[in-house]
Amino acid sequence: MKKGTTAGMGKFEIFQAKATNVLEKKKPVKVSAEEARYDELGMVNFYGYVAKRRAGMNAFHDRWMVLRGLELYWYRKVDDFEQKGISILPAKPIQTDFMVGTTKCFVVEKEDGEKDSRKLVFEDSDTQSMREFKSAITMMTNLKMYLETTISLKEKIDTSITEYLTSGPHQEINFNDIYLNPEHRITPILEQLQYHTNLTRLILHNCGLGDTHFQVLLDLLS
Repeated sequence: MKKGTTAGMGKFEIFQAKATNVLEKKKPVKVSAEEARYDELGMVNFYGYVAKRRAGMNAFHDRWMVLRGLELYWYRKVDDFEQKGISILPAKPIQTDFMVGTTKCFVVEKEDGEKDSRKLVFEDSDTQSMREFKSAITMMTNLKMYLETTISLKEKIDTSITEYLTSGPHQEINFNDIYLNPEHRITPILEQLQYHTNLTRLILHNCGLGDTHFQVLLDLLS
C-alpha cells in the first residue's frame, strides 16, 4: 500500500494513519527550561543537572535535564529558552554497567523510529541528583513497557501495577490476587524494585509467581 493510501482501511486505521503523518511532519516545540505548562507538555517528573556524554566523545558535560512524562528534554543550562534536544523514552529497560573508559554509565536508548537514533549515555555517579534521575527514567520506561504490552495483548490494565510503577519509594508493597507471572507484568515490577530502598515488607498473595521469577525476587531482596 502506498503511503497516504487509505483504501481498504477501517475508520480507526485511517485516523491512526493521518495522526501518524501529522506527528511525523511536526517540528519539535521550543520549550524553555523553566516552562511549567502541565496541560500541554506533561507534568515534570525530574529536573536537575546530570553528567551526559558529549556526542561522539568519551567526555562528559553537565546538562540541565527535564523529564516530562515520557519526554526527556535537555538544556545547556537552567535558564535556557530552548531545549538542546528532546527524546521520547523507549519501552525497554535502561542499559546499566556500560563503561566509557573507566567511567561507569547507564544508557537510555531512543524510541524506535526517531530520526536521531544515537543513544543517550549518562555517568552513573552516586550523587542524589543522578540517583533521582535514574529512578525517574526507570519508572517511566517500566510504565511504558507495561502499558504498551498490555494494550497490544488486549488485556485490562491493572491499576495496582501502574500505581506501584509511578509511586514510591514504599516501605510496604502489597500485591493481592494479581497474576504476576507473565513477563510483561513481572519484568517492570522487578526492574522498579531496586528503587524502593526503604522497603521493609513485601506481600504477595495469590499472585501465581513461578519458581524462576520468585528466585529472582529473592535475590533482589537479599
